[in-house]
Amino acid sequence: MTTPLRQKMIEDMQLRGFAVRTQEAYLSAVNLLARHYQKSPDQINEEELRQYFLFLKNEKYAARNTCTIALCGIKFFFQHTLGREWKFFEFVRPPKEKKLPVVLGRDWMSIQLDSGDDLMVFVFHEGGGQLVTLFRADGTVTTILDFTLTATGQWSSPSTGAIYPSGWRLVIPEIQADLIVTPVLVDQEVINADYPEGTYWEGSSVVTRDVRWETGVGRGLRGTIRLCVPVNRQEI
Repeated sequence: MTTPLRQKMIEDMQLRGFAVRTQEAYLSAVNLLARHYQKSPDQINEEELRQYFLFLKNEKYAARNTCTIALCGIKFFFQHTLGREWKFFEFVRPPKEKKLPVVLGRDWMSIQLDSGDDLMVFVFHEGGGQLVTLFRADGTVTTILDFTLTATGQWSSPSTGAIYPSGWRLVIPEIQADLIVTPVLVDQEVINADYPEGTYWEGSSVVTRDVRWETGVGRGLRGTIRLCVPVNRQEI
C-alpha cells in the first residue's frame, strides 16, 4: 500500500526526471531507515539520522555504494519531499573509496546490422585481451583481434556516484568499419540495492556508421546493448 508520503516522494522524483531504477533505490533507502527506527520517516529527527549513518558505518560496515545510495535517497526525501534543510547533510559523506589496483571484469557489446550480419565485441580488463566475432548472414563466422573501442564521453550516476563510459567509437580496420555507439538514455544503470557492489550499466544504444565491407558500402545499423562496470569501481 502506497502512503500519501511515499506517493509525494515518488511524484517529486518524477518531476525531477529520475529514472525508475533511481526512484526504486531512493525509496528503498528511506524504507530501510523507517524500518530501523520502526516509525514513519517524517517522524525521524536530525540526531536519529546522525546515529543511523554511524550505524551503517560502524556496525554494518556498509560499502561506499550502500552509503551513497542511502545518503542520496534520504537526503532527497528530507530536503525535497519534507523541505527540511538540516545541517547534517552539509558534512555527512560516504566512506572514502578504495580503488582497485586494476579495474576487473569485461565490457561486452552486441551490434545487429540491417544486413543480417552481427558483431559481438568483448574487451577484457587487466590486459585480458579483446576480440570481435563477426557472424555473417550466410552463416560464416570470423574472429577479429585487431580493433579499437574508445569511450567518447562519460556519465556520473546521481544515485551511486559511479562513473561510466557514455558513448563509444568502434574501429575495425579488417572490415573497414568505423561505428559510433550512442546510448538511447545515459541513465541505464542497474542498481542492486541488496548487493550494491553488483551495480552496473546495461542498456540500449543507437549506432551510426561509416562502414565499407569487403563487398561495398555497409547498410544501416540497429540498436545495441552494452554491459559495463563503473570505471571508478570501488574495492569491496
